[in-house]
Amino acid sequence: MAKFNFIQIADPQVGMFARASGMEGVDQERKNLETALRQFQKIDPAFVVVCGDMVDTAGDDDQITLIRETLGEYGAKVPVHWVAGNHDIGVNNLIPDRESVDMYRSEFGDDYYAFDHAGSTFIVLNSVLLDQPQNLLDEHKTQMDFLGDTLLSRDTLNLSMLLYSCIILCF
Repeated sequence: MAKFNFIQIADPQVGMFARASGMEGVDQERKNLETALRQFQKIDPAFVVVCGDMVDTAGDDDQITLIRETLGEYGAKVPVHWVAGNHDIGVNNLIPDRESVDMYRSEFGDDYYAFDHAGSTFIVLNSVLLDQPQNLLDEHKTQMDFLGDTLLSRDTLNLSMLLYSCIILCF
């Protein structure tokens, strides 16, 4: 198995700074992301994983555009893997429904999937749906079937699960 580096970030939550500070726009968050990207270049990662809460408000075009353009620019050099967080996929930041899941998928791609790199398997799960399945029991079952099938089909001991968890929602 080849050695490699990857970067995992979580909770960039573009839009939260403006909401919390009363400032307009996302300029400060753009600067923060650009600073992070400069640090990424020192590591030379094989890929980047963003573990949830890419945006503060699901469906906000300005927030989505900033995170996708900024990390997408870096993603032209290495793959960027998105992991759904409650602010990305939950109605009122909590419970996903058909519309919120469809919106997430149109903005960031699949909300659960697997990818392989250098002999390792990474499984990305939609933990928001796993925690709050009541509106989408069929999606919950499909994701659980995917997880079981993926675990059974991989012939590797190097397996990682990538998901988002908002600790305060766990209590």
